[in-house]
Amino acid sequence: KGGNPDWTVRAFPGLNHLFQHSDTGLVSEYGQIEETISEEVLDFIADWIAVRFLGEARPVTRASMNGQVPAKISMPVVRQAALPTSTKVAR
Repeated sequence: KGGNPDWTVRAFPGLNHLFQHSDTGLVSEYGQIEETISEEVLDFIADWIAVRFLGEARPVTRASMNGQVPAKISMPVVRQAALPTSTKVAR
């Protein structure tokens, strides 16, 4: 309905709705889970953003770097999302 053609749906089997690894996905597990958010999900989100807003042809995340964490990634912005007028972006 919104008309935005740039969207992605991805299932993450074995994760609860908080994107944590869990056995059952039940709320009763929350207190036992130490993970804040799955690295797989963080990498997926980072890749999605990098491709769309940083002009990255090949995403650069831990997943695509065989577990190595890049010290710093600096790239020019080639495409920018439309922001509300009250939001300021530092350049």
